[in-house]
Amino acid sequence: MKIRSAGGVSAGVLVLLLALGAAGCGDKDKDNTNNANAARNTNTAPATPMATPTPVTVSEDNAIKNKTEAALTKAGISGVTVEVKEGAVTLKGDVPKAKWQDAMKAANESGAKKVNNQLNDKK
Repeated sequence: MKIRSAGGVSAGVLVLLLALGAAGCGDKDKDNTNNANAARNTNTAPATPMATPTPVTVSEDNAIKNKTEAALTKAGISGVTVEVKEGAVTLKGDVPKAKWQDAMKAANESGAKKVNNQLNDKK
């Protein structure tokens, strides 16, 4: 069988080019030596420091509780239990709805980070 040339390029040259191209596409997982982007392909971002909330100590919780209770007394509000954990104040008890705003204000002004209203309407 005789191989004819196609457009001036012999079939042997075409076969050789195909073989070289196929060899270049072989085993991709083997080596990254010829990859010009190998150094830039790493997905390691520099560590960004994260803001850590400042922990509230027990003495700070006690100070917030004492200030809240004093402000509640000053506002004429009784029957409220004040719990403080990590700066968050929880108000529990039976209080007339008209006094809820005063109770929340007392807790907020005491330095609370958050106020949980678990007050019930005293009728």
